Amino acid sequence: MRLLDQRLYAWLAEPDEQRFERAFNAYFAVAFPAVVRHLARMSRWDTAQLEDLAQEALLKFFQRAGRGRREASELIAATLPHLHALALGPIHERQLKGWKGDIASFRDSVMGFSIAPNDEADDATWKSTIRILADRIPRLQRQGGHLVEAVRLKLEWNIAELTPGDPASTAVSTAAPLDDNDSVLALVQGLCEQLAQKGQQSLAAQAKLSGVQLFCVNARTVIVSLPPLRIPTSGFMFEIALSLYLDECKRRGRRKRGGTAMSHPIESMNLEPDVTPDGDSYLDGAEFAATAGPTSDASFLPSHDPTQGYENEDFLERFYQHLREPLDRATAQYEVAGSPGRAAAERRKVATLTQKFTRTIAVLSNMGEGYTQEQTAGRLAISRNQVKYIVELVQEAYLRFAEAPRTSPMSLAAQGDVAHGR
Repeated sequence: MRLLDQRLYAWLAEPDEQRFERAFNAYFAVAFPAVVRHLARMSRWDTAQLEDLAQEALLKFFQRAGRGRREASELIAATLPHLHALALGPIHERQLKGWKGDIASFRDSVMGFSIAPNDEADDATWKSTIRILADRIPRLQRQGGHLVEAVRLKLEWNIAELTPGDPASTAVSTAAPLDDNDSVLALVQGLCEQLAQKGQQSLAAQAKLSGVQLFCVNARTVIVSLPPLRIPTSGFMFEIALSLYLDECKRRGRRKRGGTAMSHPIESMNLEPDVTPDGDSYLDGAEFAATAGPTSDASFLPSHDPTQGYENEDFLERFYQHLREPLDRATAQYEVAGSPGRAAAERRKVATLTQKFTRTIAVLSNMGEGYTQEQTAGRLAISRNQVKYIVELVQEAYLRFAEAPRTSPMSLAAQGDVAHGR
């Protein structure tokens, strides 16, 4: 992993286009077999199929972490010189100058990030730097949002007119709710759309503040281009590979099951399975959460749009609660049980579901820490067959839960958190 990380950041930090391509080839030479081994630990598929998935994952990684990130960086660099102060006074000018300086400094830091080949420092040091830089993105976005908010106040435009889809817009407000990035993006987008219209309000605004439309468009460009600059990790590459693998599992599962419904894994679990369930989608090897244990950095750059990373925690909580639903429901029924006979039956049901849920989390926790199925079975004093059986049930539950309404695929780091019961 050390060599993989060194080649990753040597590639990403290379400014020359030709050397950038060659540096990726050097990274590919190490990353490709690592991804194949990673996928092989999760399936019994043919090597040729795993190699196809690995190659597709690396090509996606090249486009998102490499090409797409450079394009976002170049767009910010081209936009900043055209972001000029409006006639809003000296405070506005100082704030804009400071923001542009912070953006330029941040861009230089993330795009030039690298690991020295002979650096013997603990990995936690540079990983901490990545986290610190990632944490700057929301602050920089809100900083730009406040500059745009000053424009809205000068124009005396109502938030309800700018963000009609925002629940907060139902009340007349004179100040934008800039406490999160969603509200910042909604404000900036709404202002740009209003100014782009040809109505009297837009014409009056541009007459009142010369250059206001170009200012807001350029500010929006910078704000929305910041998340793609976050520094990716090799965990992001493995996350893309897992996403492709799960997509293929879904297709195979639909063909195999014919779309039939599946009961809840905790309720349907047999604590002592007699036979190994058939099928080729077992995670036959090291871990369900793949290389994303509790110290994984995969969460810093999700495999989909970067902003979707903010949804992982919410998805994790809903998936974890989904696994707990039968136990919580049985506990509630036991608490309201009237007769002694019913209370005893409900108590036995709670005890059984508690054992199933506890064993499930214990299995995922051990595998999330990197133990193999055989090691997990030994640590929990159960058979390897039981470990594989539980992992299969949870994998099926995850695939169906991810396809359900109002859910989104979670990152490897989130899956690692599920494995640890968080």
